[in-house]
Amino acid sequence: MNLNFRKACEKDAVKIAEMLIDIGALHHKGRPDVYKANLQKYNEKEITEILKDEKSPVYVVTDEEDNVTGYAFCIIKTVEETKALVGRKYLYIDDFCVDGKYRKAGVGTFLMEKVLEEAKKSDVSSIELNVWEFNENAIKFYEKCGFRTQKKEMEFVL
Repeated sequence: MNLNFRKACEKDAVKIAEMLIDIGALHHKGRPDVYKANLQKYNEKEITEILKDEKSPVYVVTDEEDNVTGYAFCIIKTVEETKALVGRKYLYIDDFCVDGKYRKAGVGTFLMEKVLEEAKKSDVSSIELNVWEFNENAIKFYEKCGFRTQKKEMEFVL
């Protein structure tokens, strides 16, 4: 399969919205105490609006027929310098997904490599993301890509 990488455009919103439903189901299954059933983080209209924001690039991988096989919602974030913190700019991956039909086919690795290339062009110091502990496949994938745990967010469920 030949893979292509580009910024998402309006025509991609339908497929991205479908994939967001799948991700919502995964999160609901993993943490029904946190995520609602039938979750869709962004609908088509919201995706179309996000695509207009230069500080929130959305990238897609497509097959030879320009069908979306994976996406990455990114946000360029800035931390202001304070007495305690060093000022910095980083790329935050807000959402990352490969269509279930294309998992284990190199789409995710290709997408992450391209996002890293884009991040380097954006003069950021790092790429950050979060992932739920129940999502073991995602954790293994991110570790394979070179990501390391930065901090742990913990809870005590009552």
